[in-house]
Amino acid sequence: MTNISTIPAITPSITSSMLPTTTTPTSSTSQTGSNSSAANATNALASMTSSEFLQLLVAQLQNQNPLNPTDPSTFVAQTAQLTMVQALQGIQTVTDQTNQETGIMSATSMIGKTVTGSLADGTPVTGLVSSVSVSSNGPSLNIAGSAVPISSITSVSS
Repeated sequence: MTNISTIPAITPSITSSMLPTTTTPTSSTSQTGSNSSAANATNALASMTSSEFLQLLVAQLQNQNPLNPTDPSTFVAQTAQLTMVQALQGIQTVTDQTNQETGIMSATSMIGKTVTGSLADGTPVTGLVSSVSVSSNGPSLNIAGSAVPISSITSVSS
């Protein structure tokens, strides 16, 4: 019979390549090393993608101590967190698309109306909206050949 004390313990080894890399701005105030490390770890976990989380979870399962395995409720909680992160990412994608579509609808509703706003460089402009163009920066109203971002419109009249 094998003595349990002779079995080498397997300790989890999570390498830095498994964690997401983030840059944290430094402040002029000094922090203790443990507080700074805890803040960096919190920032790294907050920006972790679902695939990085899954890699970390698999590494944790592969390297756990067989004599003291992870509590099943902890595993279920971590799996629930992964599912929640994926759902929130999906909600964010849908929200971004909805916001873009709403901006385009708002812009197209101004065609044929006189608007006041400013160009991207701050130059004030007033005129009749002839068309709408959409770029990665969002919708812009075309007024007398100038593109006016919808976010810079200050008034609309018939």
